[in-house]
Amino acid sequence: MTCSHIRTWRAFLWRKIKEEDLKDENGNYWQWSGDLCFMFPMLEMAGDEHYRFMTDINYIYNGDNPINEHKVDIDMVNNHASRIRAKAKYDKLIL
Repeated sequence: MTCSHIRTWRAFLWRKIKEEDLKDENGNYWQWSGDLCFMFPMLEMAGDEHYRFMTDINYIYNGDNPINEHKVDIDMVNNHASRIRAKAKYDKLIL
């Protein structure tokens, strides 16, 4: 699954995310790559037919920003991302 920075979602999808999935094993909210912990569950619950790839340029990412997570600590970003990706997938909802 590939997704990027522009994202919107329906509130009912957000409300179905388990609180513990927004946190790490120690009960802390994810410090790095935290957007993955809510994006993946909502995409999984919505199913392929309910999200779209936008071909037009709608967003320009500021890759020059020195405080981007991947510039501050890429190893931690990758570590958190892999741990979030390893979580159990959400079932697709009947919409």
